[in-house]
Amino acid sequence: SENRSRLILQSGPESPRQFAIKDADRLSLLGTDAQEIRSQLNYELTRSERVDLIDDTMPLRGMFSYLADAASFTECRTGMRFPVAQEKGYLTLERAYLAARRTPGEPLLVTFDGRLTSRPVGEGEALKDAAVVERFGRVWSGETCARQAFSRASLTNTYWRPVELAGKPVVVEDSRREPHLMLVPGENKLRGFAGCNQFLGRYDVKENSLRFTGVAATRKFCEGVMDQEQAFLSALEGTVSHKIVGEALDLFDSNGKLLARFESRYLK
Repeated sequence: SENRSRLILQSGPESPRQFAIKDADRLSLLGTDAQEIRSQLNYELTRSERVDLIDDTMPLRGMFSYLADAASFTECRTGMRFPVAQEKGYLTLERAYLAARRTPGEPLLVTFDGRLTSRPVGEGEALKDAAVVERFGRVWSGETCARQAFSRASLTNTYWRPVELAGKPVVVEDSRREPHLMLVPGENKLRGFAGCNQFLGRYDVKENSLRFTGVAATRKFCEGVMDQEQAFLSALEGTVSHKIVGEALDLFDSNGKLLARFESRYLK
């Protein structure tokens, strides 16, 4: 949990199993209401002196990318990133990815049966945690971790970051601030950052219809991001409807064409 008082284990759509963190060496199982269980039975786990690594094959789902002979896999639920060992079912995954990607290094959602284990990532390098593909599943073109999430994000009071604009993946350099938007309820205010400039405006929403009005942005120039910023602002201008699937927000024009796709990122 955000305040580090609980350990939350979740797998699929089932209710998560929660443990209170008593101290550095003890966990206590909580009930389905996330409250402490009052019982004479023992619901505590005690830290073991020896670690038994989980090296079993399991279904894995996450964003895969390949660039400059390096492959990485970001697991959906935890957000943890692993290099991918080039063995077993890896080549099948790489070929399917290269056939589906639109731009070099574009992250695509993939599923496979695999393991998270220790491998030397490069020749002569030390062991690192890595993903091993045992049996490749498929590439889910046009999908993201957010669109297959089991929860459903709220349109308002959510930090939305663009992942696709005008049919192109959004690329943000590590040194730059990421673009985003937020819809603030009450006065129906819109605010955000387009990649170079801040913007403000208003929004009107009724069921699936959504329109942005009075959008005004500052007038700075930033090398290398202005085309992407213009695509962002143009998407807002052309929006007439929206759809939320899981943790993803899609914006559409009057012809039903996808203008932009966003993913939610909760602020702490």
